[in-house]
Amino acid sequence: MTETGFYENETQIKDPSVAHELAIIEATMGRDKALAREQELKRLHETGLTDQERQIIVINESLIAKYPHAFSVDIGVDGKVYYDTKPPLEGREWLDRYSKIVLTPDGFLVVSSNGGNTRLDESINKELKSKRPSEIVTLFNENKERDYKKGNSLAMYVEIGGGKSYPCRATMTDPIKGDINFTFFQRNFNKAEEDHAKLEKETMKAVASVENILSKL
Repeated sequence: MTETGFYENETQIKDPSVAHELAIIEATMGRDKALAREQELKRLHETGLTDQERQIIVINESLIAKYPHAFSVDIGVDGKVYYDTKPPLEGREWLDRYSKIVLTPDGFLVVSSNGGNTRLDESINKELKSKRPSEIVTLFNENKERDYKKGNSLAMYVEIGGGKSYPCRATMTDPIKGDINFTFFQRNFNKAEEDHAKLEKETMKAVASVENILSKL
């Protein structure tokens, strides 16, 4: 908690770095996301972070720096920042083992199909890949109070075609506790990084090729 105000006056934010962050969010994600983020930053300015929240945020930001191509970023309706692993680009084996991993201020949320029904699993995976990280977290929170709890795992329902909902596995893992499967997370982070770093390189080559052609016309 801090004694200085969040605003310089009624409309101007005091901290230039915060104002800059909100301007970028508004330009890239829209005004609603920027306003939600502003309210969350104001709340954090007034209340501060717990030690655990601070540690998890440091872990999340460190992972983003270590795997710069692996994650997409989103702002939730709660103004919090969420990251998720970008979906695989190729490799049938990789698609079969696809899990959506969302880095949240509370820990790592892992969501995947239940397995056993290949066609249904493919549909669930496709639906999971299409959802923004904040949407996944919202679904997870909506299902928290249902009777499918088992420890910190539960059946999170996703709707796919025809208005029908199907369960998938959802687990929130606290990285601070250290009792997590590091190999699982490392494998997923590495694969997402490799796929999307390669895609970016190929995209840049294609752009250079097009520019070269256009320069000769």
